Amino acid sequence: AIRDHSRGERHFGRWGGHVWNYALFPQSRRALGVFGLWTPDGTPTTSIVILMERGRTEISSEFSITGMSAPGGHPRKVSLDFVRTDGSEVHLDGEVLHNVTMTYVEPNHNLNGVYTDPRPELDATIADESVVRWTWPDGEVGYSNFERGFRPSTLPCVLPPTGSVSRFGSRN
Repeated sequence: AIRDHSRGERHFGRWGGHVWNYALFPQSRRALGVFGLWTPDGTPTTSIVILMERGRTEISSEFSITGMSAPGGHPRKVSLDFVRTDGSEVHLDGEVLHNVTMTYVEPNHNLNGVYTDPRPELDATIADESVVRWTWPDGEVGYSNFERGFRPSTLPCVLPPTGSVSRFGSRN
């Protein structure tokens, strides 16, 4: 067996859901990473945006990204809004091109496909891994891996609880 990039005890019971997106824009050599994580009751625990552009790295925590309406890469049209360190806002539109769905079942199992169980104690986390084509405001096209992980009992959740109330509206 092999462990992925996690450390310490790994137990999905404390994990409510997450969004994770990393995008590359080859023409400008811009790179963008976004990560949000929350507990089963919807309390945000981690919210970060990292933008690397023109030899500079910017770190922010204020963003909004499309969540999941249903497993299988839905919705297919996605968006990302975030605030740069200078206070300006960036809006990106994206389209899911390909998708694979996995399920994380407690205590520590990864399954291919969608697993649901009517028993509330087995509310597994469903994770969609999608290839997304993003368009930067200047028209440049980039591509990303966009992972959205949600418990079936929370769907649909198109505005994930990635942080505190921000200029992008209140969180679910």
